[in-house]
Amino acid sequence: HKNNRPVCVVTDKFGQQKKRIVTDILSLQLIYAGASLDESVDLPYDPETQEVMPLDPEVLFDLERNARGAATQLQQAMDHLKNSLYAMTVCMKQSVQLHSDSISNAHRCVDSTVKNTYAFLAKVEQLHSNLEPLKRIARQIKEVDESLRSFERNFTSYSPHK
Repeated sequence: HKNNRPVCVVTDKFGQQKKRIVTDILSLQLIYAGASLDESVDLPYDPETQEVMPLDPEVLFDLERNARGAATQLQQAMDHLKNSLYAMTVCMKQSVQLHSDSISNAHRCVDSTVKNTYAFLAKVEQLHSNLEPLKRIARQIKEVDESLRSFERNFTSYSPHK
């Protein structure tokens, strides 16, 4: 029996041909959409008579309507992608700025801490040198105290009240 389903021939860049059966407009769209840039697709033809099948104008209108719908969806997807990339760029820029500010603040804090530590150590050394005379005075006070106690012991042991 005669097979009246049209066939498309897809030819790749090496000249190899593959026959694809066209069952409806969707299969024709898939054949064209699936062909890569280096492949060509012939018009559908009747495999028995080898004559190009006439295309129904409704098929062309459906094809155009579907192409416009796909173009609209693609434009919406591209707009969404553009907005998403812009938002990610703003977020990344803020993140880098925050990181930079954090590093600068940490550097200032560490620098200030080091300066304050050196100032503190200088004050401790100054206090230590200022306390040297007090150590001598403390030794003298201990000597005087010991002398007084010794004197007191001697005085009480020779006291006329006994």
